[in-house]
Amino acid sequence: MAPAQPSFFRFRDPPGEIRNKVYHELLCVFEPRPTTMDPSNVITFAPARHDIDTSILRTSKAIYREAYDVLMKTKRFVTITSARGLPVRFILNDLQVPVVTLDKHTADKFKGYVQTVSITVAPLLAEHKPATGTPLLRDFFSETTQKGLLAPFRKQLRGYKAVKIQGYVNKDLATAVRSGMSQDRWSDYKQILADFRAAKEQGSQLFQQRRPDDGCLIWQDAAVDIEKIPASTSWPILVERGGEPFISQLAELYFLTRLNVAHVKITAMQKSTYAYYEGIMAEDTLTMATRSLNEDYWMRGYKYRLSDRHLAKMRYRFALVIRLQGEPGTADRALSHIEGALRLQPGDAAIVREKDNILAWTRQGY
Repeated sequence: MAPAQPSFFRFRDPPGEIRNKVYHELLCVFEPRPTTMDPSNVITFAPARHDIDTSILRTSKAIYREAYDVLMKTKRFVTITSARGLPVRFILNDLQVPVVTLDKHTADKFKGYVQTVSITVAPLLAEHKPATGTPLLRDFFSETTQKGLLAPFRKQLRGYKAVKIQGYVNKDLATAVRSGMSQDRWSDYKQILADFRAAKEQGSQLFQQRRPDDGCLIWQDAAVDIEKIPASTSWPILVERGGEPFISQLAELYFLTRLNVAHVKITAMQKSTYAYYEGIMAEDTLTMATRSLNEDYWMRGYKYRLSDRHLAKMRYRFALVIRLQGEPGTADRALSHIEGALRLQPGDAAIVREKDNILAWTRQGY
């Protein structure tokens, strides 16, 4: 008796709808997100889990095109927003997500040069045409989609003179985006000061309305934007036009904004269950405010000098943060800050009370 001939399942025989379901199961299925969270755990973030198997993409060119089409039409990229100002780096670190560096000194060396940014919306498939001659993703990768994808570059990136936009992109749109990105983001030093004063005032109004978290986010965004200006191509022109008065006013806005952020975080330390992270953010923003007082920070040969009152306030808040964090062996550092604040503002009631609190803490063996 002749042996039975082996039978084969030809994957492309079933209808396209069936194949698409297979592609979706293999390439696009994630476990459902958790429905409950543990309120006792500060870090309640859970990474998305999946069992994606991409080997089907290596089966054949025809299957690759079909599967890739399903993959790109199903996937979506999302923006992660940090609630209540919690730095994303803490979330990534806790979840053990690989990052290039968390060292600020190393990150500060990065000058903002972008080498290559790839946006994957199945551009390769746009080159493959079926018998009708119509690109497979023409409707999906429409001009509206292109505008949406390129809008953040057009809006946020300025001062990039040599930009190439390649791929399945409308030529007029690419030209407009390149033109927008080549423009300097900051050109009018008076408008810059007005905008940041407005942001500082907006944050203050929210704070007075008992919305400190919302006000703090406004201040944080303003501080981050101010930090970008000296590293931009616009800075030499702004300095030439505005001179030291412009630098001094910008430096003051930055310092006071950072000081406001620290105040909100210190208050949160005293009330919040997330005191540890609030403390890290408070110390971080005070450290950045202190760094802005260094010579050459804003411009070579320039040093911003603030009033004794503001310097005392900064040292007072540094001392308060250290005491609230309660780390062993840090009491002397807190005492040094509070004594420095008292030398600048002798007899200030709040500073005197805090010195008493630190001395009491010191007697406990810290």
